[in-house]
Amino acid sequence: MLVNPSLLLLDEPTSGLDSTTAQRIIATLRGLARGGRTVITTIHQPSSRLYRMFDKVVVLCDGSPIYSGYANRVMDYFSSIGYAPGFNYMNPADFLLDLANGKSSTCFLFLKFIF
Repeated sequence: MLVNPSLLLLDEPTSGLDSTTAQRIIATLRGLARGGRTVITTIHQPSSRLYRMFDKVVVLCDGSPIYSGYANRVMDYFSSIGYAPGFNYMNPADFLLDLANGKSSTCFLFLKFIF
């Protein structure tokens, strides 16, 4: 941060943190993104509260994208192509990870802030 980078890549910045601290970290990263930086991060099983803080998501399965777009539209997209999540999925991230892991054990959820 000392050199004011325009791009930040973070691997699991909330790993091992309690939910309040994780939310503060994500809020800080979101603020940096709103200030003009590109922030890309991976997060393992984000809470629904954290998930709602992201602008875009990319879901990869074996290196191939199965979704790339706005986080708040992901459930509608998968419903429109026949993968209706139902009421078991209150957290979209849980649905995405279950969907991706059903196709492959090496799928990752990438979350990206946009400004």
